[in-house]
Order: sequence, then C-alpha cells, then structure tokens
Amino acid sequence: FYPNDILILAWSGMILGNLKINHLFNEQYEKLIDTLNDLFTDKGVAWASTVDFADLDDTSIVLRLLYLNKRVKSSKIDVLKKFYTPEKKRFRCVSQEADGSLSHLFECLTVLTLVDIDFKGESLKEILKKQIFMVLAENKNTYEDKFHMSPNYTIAMGIGVMLKEASDYAVKNM
Repeated sequence: FYPNDILILAWSGMILGNLKINHLFNEQYEKLIDTLNDLFTDKGVAWASTVDFADLDDTSIVLRLLYLNKRVKSSKIDVLKKFYTPEKKRFRCVSQEADGSLSHLFECLTVLTLVDIDFKGESLKEILKKQIFMVLAENKNTYEDKFHMSPNYTIAMGIGVMLKEASDYAVKNM
C-alpha cells in the first residue's frame, strides 16, 4: 500500500457495490472488505493507513461498505459521533476543522440513512440533514465543494441519499 491505500480501496469498493457488480469480483471484493475492516480503528479512517487521524468521508464510505457487507458492529458506527460538535450542532471533516464539506456530509448521511445514531436523545441523521440544508441555503447555488472538482458529484450524492430515504419512507408507510 502507499499513501492513498484506504481511499483507493474504499472508493473501488463503493463503485463496485453501487454498480452492483461486486459479485463479479467476489474473491477480490471480499479481500478488499476484509482489508478495510482490519484498517478501521476506533477513530475511523483517513485516506491512508499512514495518517494518524480520521476524516469523515473516508470513515463514512468504509462504514457503509462494512455495514452493507455485514462486517460492522454498532460500536464502529458510533465512531461518527467523534465528528460531531454538539455545541455547534455541526459535523466536521476532521477534528480541528470548523465545518465539513458538503460531499463529506452526504457521505456521512449515506451511513446514517442505513442506521441512525442517537446522541443525547437526538437523531444524528436529522441534525446532519439540517446542517446540509443550512449549507445549501447559505450558499444559494454558488456552493463549491472544497474537495471535489465537480458540483455534479455533490448534487448526485444528495439526490441519491434523498431518493433512498423517500423510497424507504414510502415502503414503511404503504
């Protein structure tokens, strides 16, 4: 592995899973998931195993993969609480950052859509959705994600998450 090992594994696994072709690479995919599971710490993960801190998007992507492949326990999901600042009711990408980028927030929402976490009686998913709407409202169509070149990536992520949530709601209430 080299300094982007986790990022490459996580994004490769995410793409294979999203395209629903992971079964075509079953042995390699299982090894990829096992490796990500081994690299996951009580802090979460960053883009590289050589980095000593975790960031929200890589942690979220890996958690989602581990959850969907039945390799995650609730204690691993609880790591998302470390990216939440209760005083400000905001998530951030890394511990010293003021705010997270929109794509990081959407990556986290993909996990919280699968399994919500309670934080002192509040749903982190609902808090995160409010933060996302606030960021979008503050920037009024001029939002530029600090990590992703294309605004289409962030928009596509948001649409995907919201459509899944709407679909889940419809199924539960039919």
